[in-house]
Amino acid sequence: METSELAAMAVAVMTATATGAAGAVGQSAGTAAAEVLRTRLASTERGRAALTH
Repeated sequence: METSELAAMAVAVMTATATGAAGAVGQSAGTAAAEVLRTRLASTERGRAALTH
């Protein structure tokens, strides 16, 4: 295996790792935002009605 092939493979691995990490952060933020919204809605009668329908 040549140095250029090895370098290309290393860059591909690093790119895949960074993309996966960014996706996990985005998913985590979305989950947190949904939980905040559910908590806020559950604090009022109207909000609880919206959550059950």
